[in-house]
Amino acid sequence: MSKKTPTTRYEYYRAAKEHEENERFDEALAAYDKAIELSESYAHAWFNKSRLLYRMEKYGECIGCAEKARQLEPIWSDHITRMIEDAKSRM
Repeated sequence: MSKKTPTTRYEYYRAAKEHEENERFDEALAAYDKAIELSESYAHAWFNKSRLLYRMEKYGECIGCAEKARQLEPIWSDHITRMIEDAKSRM
């Protein structure tokens, strides 16, 4: 039985997390991008995309996504700022 194609931001987000868990990073990035395309203000997608980009050692892209997540969810600022600073130190 084949899986249903995602249609909502939440379904794309869940698909991205599943791809990430199975180390299919390009597919995970594409799913995060689709979730963000469907909802530009989806902070969780921005944040988890930034974490994945960090894991992939794409630090410049990581920082951009993390800054967007921080803008959308200021309450996450301390945690995101630490990740941004760490990513900058690795560039």
